[in-house]
Amino acid sequence: MAGKGPGIFRALKRAAGMESGSSGPGAGGQDMSAIGLYHTSTKIGSMSFRTVKDVASFKGKVLLIVKPKKPLGQAEVQAIVQRVQNGLGVLLVGDGGEDNSNLNPLAIWFGVQFNNDIVSTFDKMGATTNAGYTYVREHAITEPLHIYTIDKSCSLRLRDWNRQVLLFSCQESFSDADGNEVWDTGEYLGSCAVMAQAEYGRGRAIFIGDAIMFERRKAQDMQLLNLVAKWLGHEM
Repeated sequence: MAGKGPGIFRALKRAAGMESGSSGPGAGGQDMSAIGLYHTSTKIGSMSFRTVKDVASFKGKVLLIVKPKKPLGQAEVQAIVQRVQNGLGVLLVGDGGEDNSNLNPLAIWFGVQFNNDIVSTFDKMGATTNAGYTYVREHAITEPLHIYTIDKSCSLRLRDWNRQVLLFSCQESFSDADGNEVWDTGEYLGSCAVMAQAEYGRGRAIFIGDAIMFERRKAQDMQLLNLVAKWLGHEM
């Protein structure tokens, strides 16, 4: 376990509108500066993280890249990858049923690809629904979790499933690529990764296919994002 640090997630919750007030342990400018939101990201809810345009000069610990509005260019990708190699934590967030391709020029460096689909499954009556429950692979981030509920996630293609996957859907799931809520020939059928991790040099990266966790404010979301922020910031 690394040092306790400034308590990164307290800033994450407050900046995302999940916690009121600014007093108490871990509050203050040091916390807020630990997390930055990449300037092409889509803001979710009441996110008010500091916007980061120049990654090379960013002094924080964790960089959020949330549903970027345009593809990450080669120079941007190289700058971020270099910072990750030197210890930066990066959180990449996509969403189900949306075009997530803008994330992939960076994600593929870490063996991950965001798909443009919705992870769906069959209920007991045979009807199609969004895959509500996911299973957990043992990892420092997921250790306290037994099962995790998602609302609308895209799937992730992983270079090394066994090493990278953190959350995945059941065997009865499928990748609904066209969003018609029906399994079609050619669509992947089976467990789908919805959250993954990678370590690169001295840095770390997390990939999440369900952006709704930043808005739902459920206890399970708070717990998971807490652990994600700590792991990315080398606090655990």
